[in-house]
Amino acid sequence: MRRPLIVAALLAGCTIAAHAEDTSYTDWRIGYTFPGKRGIVDETIDGSTVTYSDAWDVTGRVFTDVDHVWQPGILGLTFGGGLAFEDRRRSPRADGAGPPGFKGGKNKGPIMKYNVYQGHISAGPTLRLGDWGTLELLLHAGIGAATFAIEFQGVATSSTNPYYESGADLALIIADGTDSPFIGLSVGGISSYSLHKMKLQGYDVTYEIYNNDFSASLFVGYRF
Repeated sequence: MRRPLIVAALLAGCTIAAHAEDTSYTDWRIGYTFPGKRGIVDETIDGSTVTYSDAWDVTGRVFTDVDHVWQPGILGLTFGGGLAFEDRRRSPRADGAGPPGFKGGKNKGPIMKYNVYQGHISAGPTLRLGDWGTLELLLHAGIGAATFAIEFQGVATSSTNPYYESGADLALIIADGTDSPFIGLSVGGISSYSLHKMKLQGYDVTYEIYNNDFSASLFVGYRF
């Protein structure tokens, strides 16, 4: 009587062990993010501050991540990190300010460019959606270098300084098991900050750049 029970227990143990192997995997992802354009640039000149709201006309980000997923059941945990490059641009507009003495009817505002290289880490819960996909809620934090360049009245200057970022994303991944490619999409929010001090038209100017907005991403990858 004991022998069948022992055999059954061994078979059950082997089944559980095999299933456990299938529930731990690694994702490599590469994708493109569409950040919002509602950034704020605070320009301070000689104690006077001008705020550029909805600061950007063009925004975009490319990223690559490596994430490890531990999925013992319906619920699991995803953690990992990656690298990203972001590009934001602003064309001349009539609401521009610029240094004192240059404010007038012909002032169409400055040209601004903002480039970021950053690394980030992320973690959060994962929900298994049957055999065809997963749903993730990931919190992330990043640090890097931001280069802010501005051109006004034909004079250009730039500054590179530390960049800080945090955010969250809800991602849907469609995948057919391990050792296979997958596709995914996510929506979320990004909050970032950098500070830049420079000279423009002979004036000491400080720029504080805040980007607090929603984002959407598309990505592909391979699950190992």
